[in-house]
Amino acid sequence: MILDAHNFRFRFTGRCLNWSAVGDFEDWVINPTVTQCSYAEFMDTAGAITNIRGYHSGLLVFKSDAAYYGRYVGASCYSPIWEFVRVDGDYGVAHFPAASFAGQWDECGLPRLWPWPKE
Repeated sequence: MILDAHNFRFRFTGRCLNWSAVGDFEDWVINPTVTQCSYAEFMDTAGAITNIRGYHSGLLVFKSDAAYYGRYVGASCYSPIWEFVRVDGDYGVAHFPAASFAGQWDECGLPRLWPWPKE
């Protein structure tokens, strides 16, 4: 799946989420400090990424048993460009239609997701 959001193009394979150079959806050459093209790996939970979805100024990344919220933090020598934190709880999604946002934020500023039954 490919998602165009926040002046980047995102794509995922396995546990890795890649994003294009800022403003250039065709540039996939990793160069975090100049073009901001880079990637994030989600290794702390089992399984592959199943879906991604833009939400306001952030990005939701779903695995079958976990969800992450990403926010743009910019580029510098030590910046990850996009910073991701795991959403508390045992959430996940097998495919896009199962995801729903409750429209509320928790005390850490993360999206509060409606729970849904796991398969």
